[in-house]
Amino acid sequence: MASPKASTTENSPGEALSHPPVIVDLGSKTRSKINKLKKGEGPLYDAVCETVVGLQSDGIVGKDAQVVVVVVEKLPDGAVFPNVPWN
Repeated sequence: MASPKASTTENSPGEALSHPPVIVDLGSKTRSKINKLKKGEGPLYDAVCETVVGLQSDGIVGKDAQVVVVVVEKLPDGAVFPNVPWN
């Protein structure tokens, strides 16, 4: 299981968090694995589920916590407009 890292970021105005977010880095993955994760399937999805179960059993997140997965993909170096064919 990947080790969670507590974030030290400040809350946005008007937003109150009782606990800091848990950041889990699963490392670099292929585009196809990320696409399968977005669909809720594949080995990366299984790894996320196993990680959440581990965090719940360790008491880091509550048993009734809603899991949110945010996928951010890095743009290629020098890409200014990501959806144009010449990038």
